[in-house]
Amino acid sequence: MAPGANTDPSRTQEEKEAKEQLAHALEQLEISFSYAAFEEIKDALPIGLTVFGVGDLDMPLNEDDLHRVIALSRPRRGNSRQARLGTCNAWELDPEQFAFLDPVWDGHLYGLAHGAARKLGILSVDSALRIEAQLDKMLICGEGAIPDRSLSTNKSPNTFATMAIFLPSTYQGGEIDVRFGTGVQSFEPSKHDQSICCWFSDVKHDLRPISSGYSCVLLYNLTTKEGFGAPYPYDFSTAGHAIGEALALWANLDCSKRQGNFLLHPLRHDYCQPSLSPEGLKPVDLAITQQLIEAASELPVEVLFAHPERNDPTI
Repeated sequence: MAPGANTDPSRTQEEKEAKEQLAHALEQLEISFSYAAFEEIKDALPIGLTVFGVGDLDMPLNEDDLHRVIALSRPRRGNSRQARLGTCNAWELDPEQFAFLDPVWDGHLYGLAHGAARKLGILSVDSALRIEAQLDKMLICGEGAIPDRSLSTNKSPNTFATMAIFLPSTYQGGEIDVRFGTGVQSFEPSKHDQSICCWFSDVKHDLRPISSGYSCVLLYNLTTKEGFGAPYPYDFSTAGHAIGEALALWANLDCSKRQGNFLLHPLRHDYCQPSLSPEGLKPVDLAITQQLIEAASELPVEVLFAHPERNDPTI
C-alpha cells in the first residue's frame, strides 16, 4: 500500500466499525464453547487399585497406604526455591508401577473419557468417534506441594486433551485454575469425594498448594486417530447470522475505503502444520471456520488456512 493511502478519517472509520462488528460476532460464538470441564464422580470407582510392591489400596485412600506408595515413587521436580529447600512434596508413579485389576475398570474408564470429550464439545451424544485414554502417571501431592508443570502430561501423538481423575482421599487446598485466552475457570476437587477434570492440551493451568493431607490424581492423555468432525450441536443460527452480516459489511466496502484486501483471524487453539485442516480443528475453531466459509460463499470472499510468517518488522 502506498504511503498516505486511505487517510480519509470517514473511510478508515467505516472499515474499523466493520472489523469491530465481525470481531464481536466471532467472540460471541467462541464463548459458547468449553475449554475445560469438571464434574464430581457420583458412582463409586471400581475397587482393585494395586501398586506393585505395596499391594491393594483401600478406597478412600488413607495416609498410611499413601506413605508406602510414596516410598516407591519418584519425587516430582518443584520450582527452584522448593528444589533448594527440598519441600516440593510431590511424587509420581509410572503406569508400569500400578494397575486397576478389577475387570470393570476398562469400561468405567471408557465412560469417563467419552464423557470428558462430550463436555469439551468433541463428541455429540450419538457420535461414533472413539476416544482413547492413555495413562500417563499417578501424581501424589502433599502439604505445600506446587509441582513444576503441575498436572501436565507427556503428550503423545494425537493428544487433544488432558483428563485428571482425583481419587478419594482427605485433603484441603489443591484448587485448579484453568486459563485460556482471557478466560479463567477454577475447580475445587477437594470438595468432592472423587472427581474428574479435563482441559484441552494447549490450555494453561495452575495447581494451588495443598494445605493439609494428600491428593492422588491419575493423569491421562485423551487421544483420537480420527478428525473430530462436526462439533457438539450448539445453536449457531444467531451467531452465524451476525458473522454473515459483519463479513458482508466489510466485503461490500468500496476498495478505496479498505486499507487492505484481507482479514486475519487467529484460531483459538495451537496447531502444527499437518493438523491445520478442517478435520483437525478443535470444536470452537471448527465452528468459526464453518460459519466463515458459509458466510463467504455468498460474498466475493475466500477463506484460507495459513501459518503466517512476519517478515516486515514494521507490520
